[in-house]
Amino acid sequence: MATCDAERILTAAEPLTGKWKLELLSCLASSPARWNELVKSFPEAAPNVLTRQLRELERDGLVRRVDHSSKPPKVVEYRLTEAGEQYIPFLTAVEAWHLRWQREAAV
Repeated sequence: MATCDAERILTAAEPLTGKWKLELLSCLASSPARWNELVKSFPEAAPNVLTRQLRELERDGLVRRVDHSSKPPKVVEYRLTEAGEQYIPFLTAVEAWHLRWQREAAV
């Protein structure tokens, strides 16, 4: 009988847990974005929460913060790292599964 190693799965999913992390990764998958663009993309999100989620994604190596040292204004851009880009096919597969599951559940 196969053993269940839930800890490994939870560890793998941990970088994605957070109020806006999946949405941020999805948004950054199409192109890098400035902080104010991300705030405008998610008007229902508190800016401090988005900042915290971006910092956690950066800490986990999925997002890179690029500070274009222009004085003033200070321009900060976020983009996916190589590891972040590798998460996108996984997220796309989960989305496809969910859509399929919704269609089948509606029948």
